[in-house]
Amino acid sequence: MAAPGGELVMQIPTGQDGIHIEGIAPEMLPWGPMAFTISGTGQVWIADTAADRLMCFEMSGQSCGALELQGQVEGIGDLEVAGEKIWLLDMATSPAPTLLQVTLDGTVLEKRQLPPGLRLEDGLSGLWLGEAGELLVEREGGALLDEVVTASGQETQMPWEGYLSQGRTVVAVPAEERLARAENLFARGLVAEAREALSALYDRRITLEVCLTSNLQTNPQLRRLEEHAFSKLRAQRLSTTICTDNRLVSNTTVTNELLLACTHLGLDRHDLKSIIVYGFKRSFFPGSYLRKRQYVRQIIDYYDRIEARHPAGS
Repeated sequence: MAAPGGELVMQIPTGQDGIHIEGIAPEMLPWGPMAFTISGTGQVWIADTAADRLMCFEMSGQSCGALELQGQVEGIGDLEVAGEKIWLLDMATSPAPTLLQVTLDGTVLEKRQLPPGLRLEDGLSGLWLGEAGELLVEREGGALLDEVVTASGQETQMPWEGYLSQGRTVVAVPAEERLARAENLFARGLVAEAREALSALYDRRITLEVCLTSNLQTNPQLRRLEEHAFSKLRAQRLSTTICTDNRLVSNTTVTNELLLACTHLGLDRHDLKSIIVYGFKRSFFPGSYLRKRQYVRQIIDYYDRIEARHPAGS
């Protein structure tokens, strides 16, 4: 685990004495722990989802035990530590995701299914523990919050306007809403306000994947690709790349999407290289950070060789 500035905070082992990673094989996507939280005593609790257990570590990286939950859970998606008890969100149970409360020794105290309206099809994404001990269910990455257990332990279902922290309400805004607001502000010439709307994407260096064909098919307000906000986003130095979204439904390819971008959005050779390279830089990669840097370097070198064989105007 590393701090935002890149400082190594702690190292966690893998395997029997640490977290489990599955899917390390050709044609498979590796997966492993789904969530972690830090308790009030400063211990790091990790949902070792692939092994159906919880792992506890001191900030030094030393293990302080594991809670084996085989047979009790099917797919831990999130967790919160509330004093001497732990809330778990099992997102893989059928017919609905399940909330579990367990003790620090692994005893399951209760299970309850999430009610309609708070399930996967409704954007279920996680848990959050309020300052007073309320348990909330997050949807759409925290854009929607519902209290499901009161501070006194009573079952409820009450929407919250946002996260309450030290007397302030913090509201999470979905990325698509940020983009829509930014596009509207760009269209009105309010560049500074548009940049503020996208500040989280700048700060976290998040790359936006855009499928021009899909956007044209699904956005009735977009009549011509020349009106797409892609060029405005690039002009504000936001990291962007091209994708296919859904090759079958959109009936397109990456090559076709790049051709559309060059034809309708006036991209030059520098823009084209930037878009392609950032697609690789921000991609998911199963190896180490250093291995990914080597991989991206190989891509850039290959691109340069191809570009040299096809100089401008040829």
